[in-house]
Parts: sequence; C-alpha cells; structure tokens
Amino acid sequence: MDISHIVTIGCSFTYCQGLPIFQGWPALVANALDCPLVNLGIPGVGNDNIHRRLYEYIYNDLLIYNSKPLVIIAWTQPWRRETWSKKHYNDEYFQNYAPMSLPDTSEIDAVQTAFLENYNEEDFHRRTVLAKTSVINLLKQFNIPYIMTDAMPQNLDDDRSEEHTSELQSH
Repeated sequence: MDISHIVTIGCSFTYCQGLPIFQGWPALVANALDCPLVNLGIPGVGNDNIHRRLYEYIYNDLLIYNSKPLVIIAWTQPWRRETWSKKHYNDEYFQNYAPMSLPDTSEIDAVQTAFLENYNEEDFHRRTVLAKTSVINLLKQFNIPYIMTDAMPQNLDDDRSEEHTSELQSH
C-alpha cells in the first residue's frame, strides 16, 4: 500500500492517555508500517468532534500538501457530544468547542441540562451512523484508504450497538 503517513483520530483510547506517546497503539502501528504518524486523538471527545476534526484535517492540511495517508478512525460512545462554547476558546484541544457527556454530578450547567432534557439514545445512534457514513464518503471521494472501528463499548443491551463493519480500501 502506497501511503505517506498514518492519521489516527478518536478519544482517549486513541490519544493513549496515561501512556508514553511511543507506547500507544497509534505509534506501534506507525512503527510496524515504518510511517510517520499524525495522532489526532483527544481525551473525552465525541463522534461529532471526530467527524468535524477529520474533515478539518483533510480540507485544511491534507489537500494542501497532496499527501496520501492511511486513516484509522476509532469512534467513541454515541452519547458524547460537543457544543460550541466561548469558555474553551483558548483551550489547546477544543478551541471554540466544549465536550459533553452524561454528567456524573448534580452540579450541571444550562447546556448539560438541555442535553439531558433532550436526551434520546436512538437519536445519538442515528447521528453516529450519519457521521460514519459521511466520513466513509469523504475518504472514498479522495481515494484515501481507511480503517474504522468502534473503540468504546456501546450499550450492550441494544441491538443497534453491534459493531459497524470496519473497512480497508486498497487503491
């Protein structure tokens, strides 16, 4: 396979939180394939963040340099979301966006309250399928080979949580 580098994107599983950078699975894959690595993993992000940032990387960085990566996407739990937020403007990872997930405390702000009041598990699964389909179409459009998997467990009691087919396109 003719690739210039590997791009990994996902949540803390892809970021490899708690491990030295050279011991995480993205670095091990890059070393095994003898390729440079761009790890776009960020702890705590949701699938909408993964979707948005992959589009930004491809349109803002990749197409400029006309390179040919292998993209590895590790989707996370469907209920993790992001919201536009000025309070994270200077944050290294999130800039104008703030991550949200189901809160563990009773001290929640207005955004989290709205999130809970409008929580619909089926909607989160639909959004995840739409994000995955959109990314597949984007990568196919530019003939970018990819591997896609669900890195974080879904609701195991839910038939919709079966792993989506991972696909590697060889060109």
